[in-house]
Amino acid sequence: MASDTTTTTELRDALRSSKKALIAVGILSAVLNILLLGGPIYMLLIYDSVMPSNSIPTLMGLLILIAGVYVFQGLFDILRNRILADVAGSLDLKLSNRIHQGISALKLSGNRSDGDGLTPMRDLDAIRGFLSGPGPGALIDLPWIMFFLALLTLLHVWLGITAFVGACILIVLTALNSRVSQPLVREASAAQARRSLVAQDNRANVEMAHALGMKRQMHRRWEETNAEYLTTQDRLARAYGIYGGISKVFRMFL
Repeated sequence: MASDTTTTTELRDALRSSKKALIAVGILSAVLNILLLGGPIYMLLIYDSVMPSNSIPTLMGLLILIAGVYVFQGLFDILRNRILADVAGSLDLKLSNRIHQGISALKLSGNRSDGDGLTPMRDLDAIRGFLSGPGPGALIDLPWIMFFLALLTLLHVWLGITAFVGACILIVLTALNSRVSQPLVREASAAQARRSLVAQDNRANVEMAHALGMKRQMHRRWEETNAEYLTTQDRLARAYGIYGGISKVFRMFL
């Protein structure tokens, strides 16, 4: 428990050192979400002003404006992703030495319950990959759902109600997907670690196994471990596929 608390504190301190960068990400996310209104406003003006008047100058003016909005949107999105990648790299730089020390300590203690002993490094890679991926941006953008729901409600109350109910259903589907897939992800990670350990052991002991006539047993052990890994991966892919397909169809319907 004390080790978990220490690890959590170190991770929190590493993230706290990037506080200004994360604030900048929040500001850029706010600007990006406001710029998302450019497309709907452009289409409303097209139907409200351009089509009744057949005004080509108005159309060209609106086109130039929306092009500028999209250019800035792309630049801000690139900048936000770049900042998140820098935060992820900084986190890895601050914690990699600590992770290496932990892996060495596990090796010296002779603890083999952690597969090949590289799980801490994979966990750090997973955290870095999450921070440099689309996940943080999506989480920061999530509260803006209420802002867009409010705008839809101003257009018509039933538009807001429909969007709200649809969002709730999508959240439930996402939660169910997470609840089903998380145990499968852990099983797949453990199976992958066991498979890597078996492969390393086989490689290290192949000459001895050949001399003792145990190559068949060695291959059977590998096949069983690999089959277990493939089974967990298949179950995980099926879970993602089912809930992902349902969510995609419902979004299209909505």
